[in-house]
Amino acid sequence: PMADIEPTVSTLSEFSERDLKQYSVIILCIVRDLPIGFEQELEKFVLRGGALLIGLGDQVDPKYYNEKLGLLLPVILKSINQVRTEDKPFYLLAQPSNHPVLKVFTGKMLKEMARIPFRTLYSIEPRRGREFEVPMRFTNQFPAVIESDFGEGKVILYVSSLDRDW
Repeated sequence: PMADIEPTVSTLSEFSERDLKQYSVIILCIVRDLPIGFEQELEKFVLRGGALLIGLGDQVDPKYYNEKLGLLLPVILKSINQVRTEDKPFYLLAQPSNHPVLKVFTGKMLKEMARIPFRTLYSIEPRRGREFEVPMRFTNQFPAVIESDFGEGKVILYVSSLDRDW
């Protein structure tokens, strides 16, 4: 039930002071990089069964993600794709899904999702020997959501931003 959800919002400096064992889901939104060594705390968190959702954006450092979060991410961030205001934006390929999270989106919701314009997204490349699913794509077939298992937990990468502009 929704009453069981107690969100905690943290700055990066506050985040590194948190005991991650108290949480079941961690969401990183447009986080450029993490405090030194904190990627290992996130690895332990997910290995123990936690879920990590990462929303990118134009402020993230792809070199940092590729090097420091390489154990968690089954893909390499290749390049940022930005659309100028006067050009056609990216759109989600919003279609019915059997995915446990996405199956709640049907009918009218899917039509609304398909109209949301995105102007920034990352193209990705699979890491050798790593498995993942792509439960959602953009209309140009670029992956929008990457999902992988890590230990007992899950890592979900959203290649655009999860900010208020969405």
